[in-house]
Amino acid sequence: MIRWEHRLTPHGARGLWGTFPNVRELSTDQREAFLDGVAEVVARQPGATATDNYVTVLYTAPRRNHDAVPASP
Repeated sequence: MIRWEHRLTPHGARGLWGTFPNVRELSTDQREAFLDGVAEVVARQPGATATDNYVTVLYTAPRRNHDAVPASP
């Protein structure tokens, strides 16, 4: 498990949220008003940034060798 974060400026938060399908489905006026609000909230945070936290989980497995000859019974 890898924990990481992405720091967002008001512009970056607006851009990220603008890619979400439910936001993209809004009418142009609704979408712009919503994204302006997101940018405003981030701008009011200390340093005018917001932290977007992520957790990435990596699963591994041995690779099956398809060229191997099966063992005889």
